[in-house]
Amino acid sequence: MKRFSRPIQLTAAIIGMSFAAPALAEDKPAVSVSLVSFFNYHYVLAAPEGAAGDNAFSLERAYLNIEPKIDDHWSGRLTLDLSAPKAAGGSYKLRLKFSYIEGKKLMDSGLNVRAGMIPTPFAEPLDKAWGYRVLAKSPLDANKVVASADLGVSLGFDWEGGGAKLMVLNGEGYESPESTEGKDLALSVNHEVIDGLVIHTTAAYGTRLGGQSDFWEPDVLTYDSRLVAALLTTFDHDLLRAGAEVAFIHAKVKAVDDARKALSLSAYVVGKVNEKIEVPVRFVRFDPNSDAKTGKDDEVQSVVAGVSYTFAGKMKLIPNVQYEKAGKDDAVITGFMHLEAKL
Repeated sequence: MKRFSRPIQLTAAIIGMSFAAPALAEDKPAVSVSLVSFFNYHYVLAAPEGAAGDNAFSLERAYLNIEPKIDDHWSGRLTLDLSAPKAAGGSYKLRLKFSYIEGKKLMDSGLNVRAGMIPTPFAEPLDKAWGYRVLAKSPLDANKVVASADLGVSLGFDWEGGGAKLMVLNGEGYESPESTEGKDLALSVNHEVIDGLVIHTTAAYGTRLGGQSDFWEPDVLTYDSRLVAALLTTFDHDLLRAGAEVAFIHAKVKAVDDARKALSLSAYVVGKVNEKIEVPVRFVRFDPNSDAKTGKDDEVQSVVAGVSYTFAGKMKLIPNVQYEKAGKDDAVITGFMHLEAKL
């Protein structure tokens, strides 16, 4: 029987390796694929010029995220963005939102890098803290001051309780190609002051900051410098999370000794009833010409309040009411039923 002992031992070893194989798979590259859909039904409760009663189903956004993980340090992200038509007769548009490679904890330190179509430093921290982009985007993004993504590179360093990041960007945003030789610089720093309370500071400077946005008046290409600075404070507790952001925008034209200034204020509170139910409330005031004598003629104010119910893991059903007033116009009040689906 001795002549059979070695094959039996070898067979047992092979069987043992086959059971151990799944543990080795953890070190191999993996790819995560997800779909996020923003679907809603709205009914206009009050509006000027007889617009009350307008109602429709709409798909505001759909994101397809492909996120490969190479190892513990290197990963990537590819996000395709399907956006709703901007006018009657239009069609849905598929765009590239993010496409970058990312390295974290490089050289066994807090060093991190990103390169490609990357998130800009203004929208990312507020959207994450607020948690309800389906209801309202970052004010600077919604008012087209700074795009939520742009082509460029970032170099950052994280420490216990905070981090800093320096970015070099084209400046035009993810929807427009590079049109100038200049680049935009952005610096962001965040730190947890006490447990749950985090302060984020961000500043960006360049000649094309904001790109071909409505706010920057794309027909005027003579701005010599543009500066955006924001201070965001967030608080996260067992019973609620809250935050407030103030942002200052300045565009200067040396040739005519003129400048355009704007101011953005926003605040939010999200009450946590239990693991499935939250109550999000948010206020935004954006003044696109804060130094003008027109007072409140052109400022925009909005309030959103609703109740969020989470089901099936990552689905959120959010009945809410939104109030928006632009300048001296009558306010528009709209009732929504939002569905945020994450698959």
